[in-house]
Amino acid sequence: MAFNFTGDNGWYPIAGLAIDAADNLYGTTYSGGTNGAGVVFKMTPQAGGQLTESLLHEFAGCTATECPDGLAPFGGLVFDAVGNLYGTTTLGGAAGTVCDQGSTFKVGCGVVFKLTPDPNGAWEYSIVYRFPGDANGGYPTDDHVAVDLSGNIFGTTFVEGDVNNNSICPQEVFGLGGCGVVFELTP
Repeated sequence: MAFNFTGDNGWYPIAGLAIDAADNLYGTTYSGGTNGAGVVFKMTPQAGGQLTESLLHEFAGCTATECPDGLAPFGGLVFDAVGNLYGTTTLGGAAGTVCDQGSTFKVGCGVVFKLTPDPNGAWEYSIVYRFPGDANGGYPTDDHVAVDLSGNIFGTTFVEGDVNNNSICPQEVFGLGGCGVVFELTP
């Protein structure tokens, strides 16, 4: 099996893949798509070992003043017990100002997102959580989240958390603060 990304359909597929019962593959690209902000894709196996791609979500990118959608999905995807897909973006969400490094342009510290399938094969995208930085963390890491049978979502962030703990984490050198968090989101 092989598939070549061209940029318009995503590029930098860094994270691992999720697979469903029909052997379809699901993943993200860190960049690319028509907005350049990354995509969530599905690969369907075809006869002869080829794969057909369909885009489940294309991240919107930024406006002139903020990045309200997710941006740069660096992590993989995970299914919950009823078939929804969950993932994170490293940037975007435009929540708070901690990750904006003093700029008036609101980027955001990343998001947790959900894709819900409908009976017609389309997927509905929604943002579950926008990371504001500070004690709640920022920049979700390049792994996937975990979802338990009750729908609780668990994951980690690269920065923020207890910004007053006087520890020297590498990211503090860059003014980001904190050594990261383990988070739990409840439905």
